[in-house]
Amino acid sequence: MSQRISTKWEERLRRVKELWESGFYEKMDRTWACCFPIRERKKKVLWEITNKCNSNCRHCCSNASREGMADELSFEEIIEIIDELSEWGIKEVYFSGGEPLVKERILEILKYARRKFEILSFATNGLALDEKIAEEIREIAPNYVGVSIDHFIPEKHDEIRGVKGAFQKTCEGVRKLLKYGINVRIGCVITKDNYEYTEEMIKMAINLGAPAILFVWLQPIGRAVSDDVNLRFGVPIAEYLSVAKILWELKEKYETSMQIEVMFRRFPLKFLPLEECRGGSEFFYIKANGAVGPCPWISKQDEKYLVDGLRKFSFSEIVNSQPFKEFRELIKRRAEIEKCSKCEFRDKCGLGCPGITKLWTGSYYSPDPICELFRK
Repeated sequence: MSQRISTKWEERLRRVKELWESGFYEKMDRTWACCFPIRERKKKVLWEITNKCNSNCRHCCSNASREGMADELSFEEIIEIIDELSEWGIKEVYFSGGEPLVKERILEILKYARRKFEILSFATNGLALDEKIAEEIREIAPNYVGVSIDHFIPEKHDEIRGVKGAFQKTCEGVRKLLKYGINVRIGCVITKDNYEYTEEMIKMAINLGAPAILFVWLQPIGRAVSDDVNLRFGVPIAEYLSVAKILWELKEKYETSMQIEVMFRRFPLKFLPLEECRGGSEFFYIKANGAVGPCPWISKQDEKYLVDGLRKFSFSEIVNSQPFKEFRELIKRRAEIEKCSKCEFRDKCGLGCPGITKLWTGSYYSPDPICELFRK
């Protein structure tokens, strides 16, 4: 794919810079550099409710398996933690896995959580969805259900998901959810197999009737850290700019047909004032066994920022523990990154994602590698 930025693209970038200099964006609400945006400053938890899974994704960031973790939280423990999170001030919970729908008593868990949190959503691969489950999900009324589809060609999707026939079953699951009026967001991991077919993915989602699609960049974490997966599926970070350009143009092209979202907001034609990382202060990550971290991208690669766990300590004690204090201090110290401190956009960029920076550069104190591409 060409790295050349079109004249139209450069003109938009010039105009955004002019707006920046004029102070226009100072009047706008701030947004997030984070791939897990927090709505209206409402504290949020991403909770891997189980490590069990009925698929075998080559790129799984959680190393999920058919067996799951031996020490996963029980139903009773989960209900107690939901109460504690609600009392502490958590307003939004996103359940992921593994595959949430294979968790014992998951519909009871979702139903209880819906009463406790303002915003509730969960992810699924769609394989376990049948008519009865879809009907029960309608009664729970989650804000949305994220369904994973990684290619518009069935065989390609099945290959990366490790289950023959997965594409057909997942599409059937999406249709069942939509039949019962459930808000569905298709989730697509960008890989070497699909990064040239993003428009085809959007058309597929529209044909299914989904109102939204989210594109997520494959990161070298979990099973994707292995060389064979990275070489087979990983998109070089140097391709980010050209893919981002295409995605932004597709957002505009299909804006009346569906909502298109992209994790890691680094579009050079829509610079917005970005907040710094809120991991450990307004955003939190819970593993299936009750361990807690400031963010999955941080804790999966750096276990010193993972506190074990909610069986031993209260959520408040964990948030005020030494690992969390050290992480929040790390976020403050990132403001001293030499190259960033001299940048004209220093007070607008939020310094990017520390987790992605560590993954790609080996250090929390390097400039965001994606931002580096845009600054060349």
